[in-house]
Amino acid sequence: MAGSLVQVDHFEISSAVSTVTLGGGSSGSSSTNFAINTDDVYLATYRNVYMSNDGAVPNIRLTVSGSADTNSNYDNARMNIYMSSAHYDGANQNLSYFPTIGRGTTSQESSQGQIYLYDFNSSSQYSYILWEEIVVTETPEYITPYGGGILTASQTTDGIQWYANSGNIANGEFTLYKVV
Repeated sequence: MAGSLVQVDHFEISSAVSTVTLGGGSSGSSSTNFAINTDDVYLATYRNVYMSNDGAVPNIRLTVSGSADTNSNYDNARMNIYMSSAHYDGANQNLSYFPTIGRGTTSQESSQGQIYLYDFNSSSQYSYILWEEIVVTETPEYITPYGGGILTASQTTDGIQWYANSGNIANGEFTLYKVV
């Protein structure tokens, strides 16, 4: 059936970790040993993600042969819609990650979202993502960011990684699907 999802990787945090990697082969967080190696579209979902430090951020990187690409080749544009203030349009070029928003240390201060992954298996095109999420910060503030990003390097990428900019990722459930 067209438009179906097939789960290919899954990881649920049982104790705080500094990174979570879906895909990436044997470098992934799960024991699945899955690497993105087809031209298909993939969908990464996450839920109930919160941090060990208030205001910490689970930023995102893509993996190359299982290791996070930390070069300054990440560009993005996004809109953050706030519950109690005006929206924010933002963009960044040449970062070493895709930025997200800080959150708190409990399930009431967490996030959930989805990220579509495109052109990961092509060494002649840039890998790019589209994301949307719902975040409750430690303030608390309700924010709905959505946008897209591109890794401006012609290389194959095989996974996606969340990493804590401070402390650890205390909780979360992460799943990677192949869209068929």
